[in-house]
Amino acid sequence: MSSTSRARRLQGLVSISYQQALDHLRQFEIKPKRQSQYLDALEEAKTKGTQARPLACPCGREFFGLLQGSERCPFCTAVEALVEWFLERYKDPADGVPYAGREDGYQFTNGGPYDPDDVLLEHFDDESDEVRDEATNRLWAEGGNEWVGVDEY
Repeated sequence: MSSTSRARRLQGLVSISYQQALDHLRQFEIKPKRQSQYLDALEEAKTKGTQARPLACPCGREFFGLLQGSERCPFCTAVEALVEWFLERYKDPADGVPYAGREDGYQFTNGGPYDPDDVLLEHFDDESDEVRDEATNRLWAEGGNEWVGVDEY
């Protein structure tokens, strides 16, 4: 989307002149790559009767969101959704998989083990590598790289 079309979109959202819209985008030093995200937030705010503003996610990323509602950036929201999806379907093998001692380890007789990296890639191949990698790292930190299906054991 060109800066002209972004300014026209902003103009329609906040009832200002075209030049004011361009000045607004420049004043807040919104990089072209992030202008579309900003405009999406403004559009959502207009339909909900609230305001959009720059916000900071606890992870340190800045994003545009509504004054009420958005507390996490789109990246963290996507990562959390993948982790939640995974944890609804998979569990730590310590929760029911027979263990044959240190040498033989878990006995995966009913299925598994499943590596979060492989599972997330299979089910969310359209998600960005960065989001999948972060979700995988969180799951590895929580339970390692061997998981089992919730209903398997």
